[in-house]
Amino acid sequence: MTRFFKMCWIGCCALAMVAATRLRAGLPVGAPCFLEGLIFCSTVFGYHFAHPDRRVRFVAWAMGGIAFLCFWEISFTARLLLVIPAVILGFYYGWKWPQNVGLRWKPDWKPPAVAIAWAWVTVLLPVEGVMNTGLWLIFCTRVLFISALALAYDLHDSAYDLKRGLETVANRIGAAQTLRLIDWLLAAAGTLELLRVVAQPEALWAAIALWINFLSSRWVIRRLFVGTELVEWRKTIIDALMVWQLVLLWAAWEW
Repeated sequence: MTRFFKMCWIGCCALAMVAATRLRAGLPVGAPCFLEGLIFCSTVFGYHFAHPDRRVRFVAWAMGGIAFLCFWEISFTARLLLVIPAVILGFYYGWKWPQNVGLRWKPDWKPPAVAIAWAWVTVLLPVEGVMNTGLWLIFCTRVLFISALALAYDLHDSAYDLKRGLETVANRIGAAQTLRLIDWLLAAAGTLELLRVVAQPEALWAAIALWINFLSSRWVIRRLFVGTELVEWRKTIIDALMVWQLVLLWAAWEW
């Protein structure tokens, strides 16, 4: 049961990022629709379709089938927008069943590829590509935030990746420098939010919530790598920082 909770949790985090975008863009955050169904199921599929456990693979491919059905129920514009993350996913895995190819085997490209795909799906899809300066700043902030989480993922997987011969930024520069790079990414995301407040003072409520999120994310990530008692739940907690961001945004919006 724990395995399947963790499996679906990443899809829930993707939906949290979609809801955060809707909230900040002034769009209704209501009951899930086909777009949310597509994003949830395709995220679960993308992260687990090649899992070594056959049961997990089966559920992942079932989710992929549901995502395919949802795809035909969303708008034509949203379908076109999905081309970019699909291409990124193809390059990430090297356009074949996961082997020693693709962007995930390129240490400098792996975190940005993951972050851009996430930002594209969770920012552009909810607004159907109708972007303005504020939304582009949100997009860039999302890229920086997800990049920081992706580096934390790599740091967690560093021993496993070394055994497989997979070079990552975390393996190349070490834990201390990786944590410092995460700090810089979160600081850059906070700076972009400051620029957005300068351009749109009414967005101060969101900026305060995100600054709290970035500072608390830095603290949580560093605490996770101090000891080993939370190793099994480390990735789940890292992902939870996305849900935490939505909670803070929602609280600030209500306030």
